[in-house]
Amino acid sequence: KEKLKKYPGIKVLHLSERRGKTAALNRGVALTDTEIIVCSDANTLLNKTALKEMVRLFANPEIGAVAGEKKIMAEDNDNASGSGESFYWKYESWIKQLEATFYSSVAVVGELFAFRKTVFSPMPEDTLLDDFVLSLHTIEKGYKIDYTKNAYALEKASVSVNEEMKRKIRIAAGGFQTVFRYPQFLNPFKYPVYSFQYFSHKVLRWFVVPLAFPVILLLNIYLVWEKKDLDIFGIILILQMIFYGFVLWGWIQQNKKTTIKILFIPFYIFMMNWCTFKGMIRYIKKAQPANWEKAKRRV
Repeated sequence: KEKLKKYPGIKVLHLSERRGKTAALNRGVALTDTEIIVCSDANTLLNKTALKEMVRLFANPEIGAVAGEKKIMAEDNDNASGSGESFYWKYESWIKQLEATFYSSVAVVGELFAFRKTVFSPMPEDTLLDDFVLSLHTIEKGYKIDYTKNAYALEKASVSVNEEMKRKIRIAAGGFQTVFRYPQFLNPFKYPVYSFQYFSHKVLRWFVVPLAFPVILLLNIYLVWEKKDLDIFGIILILQMIFYGFVLWGWIQQNKKTTIKILFIPFYIFMMNWCTFKGMIRYIKKAQPANWEKAKRRV
């Protein structure tokens, strides 16, 4: 804080009380007088042209917010957390690019995003996913969300799977909170295109996919048992067993490093969905605080 005061163009807004990110965002936006606001996490590194790449997209009057790209600083011999997280964010960025091309990205990336001040509305301080809610406000005001891979935030991977699970569980709890608080965005008559994107990208991921894992496995076992024949259902069951074999292997080897990163992907996928289930339980119990429990990152 003291070092930043040396720079005349920087204004530090500090409160001794820890009230959470949403409260800080509400306060910070209220004190700004610029048309465009850019947010990033304190533990990320931005590429040199990130701000220019994001701001230029606002020349399109239909754009109310811009999502940057999150990149994980991968190592050649990552463990399960680093390998899986790197794969996940490449996949997520690909989806965001497709969404923006089709109509609008469903949500910005919390590590790096920009928005018009006019789309912002103060949020309840217990909001868990402020970036997601801001994205919904953008759509509500009649704007779209663009995406650019030319503006990116570099972040180191979590030190372990347990640390990454802290983030995933909180994000899942925040996802359930947001869906139940803002059900109007699933209305296809009011948001014909966005509601489809929102449902397919977020709602299915949080509400359906975690339950689909055990249901599909049990149904598959039942069908093979009933038919007593290794037809197409038998082949699918074998493939499922191979997948869960890699999940078990990844769990056993999760803290060990490997150059064959693809082997950790099944475990990471399963871990993500397990965290979604735990996040749902935490949301139901109202046990998720608004303040972040910071996940430990690599040095």
